[in-house]
Amino acid sequence: MEFKVILPGSFEACAHAASRSYGKNISVMTDDEKRAYVEKIWNKHTNISEHFWVTIDIDAIPRWLTMLIAFQRYWFSMTERSQRYRTPDETNEEYNDRIADGEKKEDARKSLPLTTPSDITITMNREAARQVIGRLMSYRNTLNDKERTECNLFIGAIQYHFCLDYNNEYEPDFTMTTEIYDKVEFQGVHVLSKRNRSFVFVIPLYAMHQLIRHRAMIIEEWGTMSADYFPYAKNEDMAFVTGTFVTMSGLKKFIATRSKPDTQEPLRSIAKKLEEIYG
Repeated sequence: MEFKVILPGSFEACAHAASRSYGKNISVMTDDEKRAYVEKIWNKHTNISEHFWVTIDIDAIPRWLTMLIAFQRYWFSMTERSQRYRTPDETNEEYNDRIADGEKKEDARKSLPLTTPSDITITMNREAARQVIGRLMSYRNTLNDKERTECNLFIGAIQYHFCLDYNNEYEPDFTMTTEIYDKVEFQGVHVLSKRNRSFVFVIPLYAMHQLIRHRAMIIEEWGTMSADYFPYAKNEDMAFVTGTFVTMSGLKKFIATRSKPDTQEPLRSIAKKLEEIYG
């Protein structure tokens, strides 16, 4: 896993915001003094910490880890190298056979495991980084040694680049599970509450990844259904997702953008089903 900082965080921006809040004159401060001033207050006054934005290229990061990172919704953006049109640096025999048989890359990719390395660019502020680390810390105990090492490598790099350490408070996130949801016996979409726009989706993991990355809904619980160990699952393995569209406009936007002919299944069928329900 390789990390390259494209845009580093700015203590100057944090010091400027703090000076406007507290009426402090920072024009006479040196750069080192501004940094010390910010470091003294930003863990207590996290709105100052939110002005510390970093953009990082991360290469050779496993796709299961990019999926967990993408659960972060706020103060965060991620762009990932697509498996739909490019041959990954690592493939498996099933993928190669499907390509040799003339299958399109966007279809053959479904056979790739979530351990396949990917490349991403992330931009987030320091508080988002703190939340991402907390989420991964709460999840890593479920990982095997190899995946736990990769998870710890990512956590350590993010702590370094965002000036965080183990003395910082990390909010755990226990909404994710790898336990099979026995009550789900269908594929597609099931409406839990039409009024509150709450649903259960049973979809392949590649479609779940799309739901996460495109901020279509807030995911409250999820789990794999056809793989005992999440990182070893394939893109096409099934997962259940329970979640909520926060606003009706967000639901309508999902229907409008995902019901188009060029949307890959099963998201198109899901969008069409929701269109039938909500009109």
